[in-house]
Amino acid sequence: MIKKGQPQWKIEKKRLKEGRGQGHFADYQPYIKTYDFSSEGVRTRSLGWSSGRHHHFMSRDEYNYFLTLEFSDRIVDIREQYPLLPKERTIEIAKELNVPHPSDDNGDPVVMTTDFNITTLGEQHPEDLQDKIRTLKPTIELTQSTCRNLKLNAVFSKRKE
Repeated sequence: MIKKGQPQWKIEKKRLKEGRGQGHFADYQPYIKTYDFSSEGVRTRSLGWSSGRHHHFMSRDEYNYFLTLEFSDRIVDIREQYPLLPKERTIEIAKELNVPHPSDDNGDPVVMTTDFNITTLGEQHPEDLQDKIRTLKPTIELTQSTCRNLKLNAVFSKRKE
């Protein structure tokens, strides 16, 4: 678990050193794990049928979406709590959109994550794999700040393609 007030760069360095947010299939480790912070919401760890590894979900909606993806014939890989790296890219996009970048209590920019990075078979040619970024939020949680973060996420996703 992260200690309150710990410098953001230390947290990021430790996670990347552990291999979080990197790899594919059974070798992938989510950037954020269910035990990294306390939450009043429903957090779930579930063994993936196709990946053979434990997946980490921060909400019931994420878990339910995962179950839908898990049994699709078009899905090749599911990576949850996926980091949008490099962080400098999301900072640049935030400046372009003239919105504040998410930051920690000290005001330091944080690495943004998306709920899922899904690798699918190509539409026309199955061998042409495609990564698709997906974020889930219930409408009741759509605050102005959340909407800004979703917009940053969407722009990052489009520039990745």
